[in-house]
Amino acid sequence: MKLLQIICVMLLFSVLTQAQEFAPIGATWYHTNIESFTFFGYEGYVKTESVKDTIIQGHLCKKLTKTRYGSNGSENSIGDEYFYTSGDTVFNLSDNDTFYILYNWGAQVGDTWTTRTFDFFAQGGVETTIQVDNIGTTVISGETLRTLTVHTIDSLSINPLSGSYMGFGEPNARLTEKLGGSLYLFPQDYRLWDAEIKTGLRCYSDSTIRFNANISSTCDELLTSVQNIPDADLIHLSPNPFSSEIQLNIPASTTTEGLSFHLYNNLGQLVLEKTIKGTGSRTINVPNTIPQGVYYGVIYIDNQVQTTSLIKQ
Repeated sequence: MKLLQIICVMLLFSVLTQAQEFAPIGATWYHTNIESFTFFGYEGYVKTESVKDTIIQGHLCKKLTKTRYGSNGSENSIGDEYFYTSGDTVFNLSDNDTFYILYNWGAQVGDTWTTRTFDFFAQGGVETTIQVDNIGTTVISGETLRTLTVHTIDSLSINPLSGSYMGFGEPNARLTEKLGGSLYLFPQDYRLWDAEIKTGLRCYSDSTIRFNANISSTCDELLTSVQNIPDADLIHLSPNPFSSEIQLNIPASTTTEGLSFHLYNNLGQLVLEKTIKGTGSRTINVPNTIPQGVYYGVIYIDNQVQTTSLIKQ
C-alpha cells in the first residue's frame, strides 16, 4: 500500500510538473489592444493571468483570466481560457468545448497542426491549420526557450480585400515557448483591420522569467493624447501587399505640416520613417533589407494618427 501511495504521488508530481511548462500559476501577459484604426497603446491593453488549476474533461488545466483596459480608464473582463500541457504540446479549450492544439514546441519544419480561431465574418469559431517553417531557440532570463516560425496554410489565411491574415497574424509568425505568439497568445482574425485585435506582446513574467518587448514605456501604459484622423482626411496607402515602394494619396484638404510616415513591424519596432511634404501622390521607397511580413503603416499629423495594416511581399 505504501509503495502504491509513493507511485501515485510521483505520478501526480509528474503531471503537475508537466502542466507548469506553459502558463504556470501567476504567469502574466500584457498585449497591446487596438481597434478602429488606432495604433500601439492608443486603445489600451489586455492583461492575461494564470490564476488556478482546474479539471476539465479529465485534464489538469490552467485557468487564465483576461481583462481589457481601455484608454478611457475602462476595465472589462473578456472571458477566461483553459489550457493543459501534454509533453511538448499545449492544448486550448475552444468555443465548441473541444481541446485544440495551440502550440507544439516539439514540432519540426514542415509539421502542421489544426487549431481553432474566431472568424469575424462568420461570427463563430473556425478551424485553421498552422505549418512550421523554422525552428530555433532564444535565451530569456537565463532560460533557453524553443521558438517556431509558422504560417497559416488554409483557405481562410488571406482576405483578398484587406490582405491580412488569420491565425497568428503574419506569414512569418514567431512563437516562443512560455511566451506564446509575438502578437497574441491565441490565433486571431486579422482580415478586418478595424476589428479589435491584439498587436504585440508587451511583457511576460512568471516566477523565473521577466520579458519586456519595449512596445510601450510600461507594461500597463495607456495613451490618450492622440486622436484619429477624420474620415474625410484619410490618406490612402497602396499597393497592399507592397514590395519596394508605398504610394500615399494625400487629399488636398490635408494640412501636411508635421506629417510623417512610420512603418512598424509586428513587435512595435520602427523600421522606416519619412517626413512627407505636399499633397497628392507621394512615393515612399522601401529598402530591400526590410523582410517580408505584416507591418503597420502609421501616419502622424500633429496629434492625430492613422494606421493601416500592410503586408510586404
